[in-house]
Amino acid sequence: MTVSAETNKVIYDGDGATVAFDFTFQIFQTADIKAILVSSAGVETTLTETTDYAVTGSLSSGGKVTLSIAPAIGEKLLITIDIDLDQETDLIYGGSYSSQAIENMSDKLTKIAQQHDEALGRAVKFKASSSEEDVEFPELTAAAVVKVKNSGDGLEMGPTLPALSTENSLLLVNAGKTGFDEGPPLADLVASKAIVVNSGGDSLVMGPSTNEISNAQTYAEAAQAAKTAAELAETNAEADATQTALDATSTAADVVLTHADVVSSETAKTAAETAETNTTALKADTQGIYNNIATYLIKGPNAELTSITNPSDWGLLDVSAVFSLERIPDYRYDLVQGSSSIDLGQII
Repeated sequence: MTVSAETNKVIYDGDGATVAFDFTFQIFQTADIKAILVSSAGVETTLTETTDYAVTGSLSSGGKVTLSIAPAIGEKLLITIDIDLDQETDLIYGGSYSSQAIENMSDKLTKIAQQHDEALGRAVKFKASSSEEDVEFPELTAAAVVKVKNSGDGLEMGPTLPALSTENSLLLVNAGKTGFDEGPPLADLVASKAIVVNSGGDSLVMGPSTNEISNAQTYAEAAQAAKTAAELAETNAEADATQTALDATSTAADVVLTHADVVSSETAKTAAETAETNTTALKADTQGIYNNIATYLIKGPNAELTSITNPSDWGLLDVSAVFSLERIPDYRYDLVQGSSSIDLGQII
């Protein structure tokens, strides 16, 4: 018979009651069936024929797998093919053999190819356009991850992972940067909320919402604007205070200048009064000198004494015959030296 391009795998969900499950792909013997029970945690357990299940049906077009115990709710049953990679038909040279035997050989090889294709479909492969080839997988290290080498030309074992003990916990890089440690647990996620460290610093909890964060940012910007405005107002107030102080200083200066003008005026008045007093005194001194000169004795050639009591009557005296002017101060005597006549007013 021919072999169609079919999927040689089927998966059923357990309900705790159903034990019989059909398959529709071709097999050659009951041993070609592989039954795997998958737990709710994803752990796979390969079941044993006759002990855990039995295979019935025509086999060439499918059949039925009947379990001894029904898969529980949450468990799954995987039925697939697991054909041995052998060829047991012996074709004798020159002997007779049936066409069915030849066809069975071809069909088995096709099913093995399909079996491999299904397995390769679950393998990690490079994309068709990749230039990577002959990449070898490293020897495994317990609890370690596989990573690409820093050189980028192969795989190697990376840091180790801790044994996880707390549900929803995070993985953190350890202090030596050689692996990971189990971190604090993560709170149940809530839509549009941030994740923050709790007050004890030992776990993560849900924090404010994105709207609350946005509002807080808006409030912060408004507070900053208010602060800036307050600082500007303070600066302006200081400038006004400085200007007021300058105005007060200017006013005080004006007062000082006014006072100075008053003092200067008083000083000028006092100086004028002093000058007037001095002038009066000088006039008195001058009058005294007039009076003194009026009593000067002028000795002439005729040896008569002359007394002049009124300065206005002095006029010009003939000093050619005068041989002596007594009691005339020295600083005035030079006024009459070498003169034939002099106005006695010039002497004083």
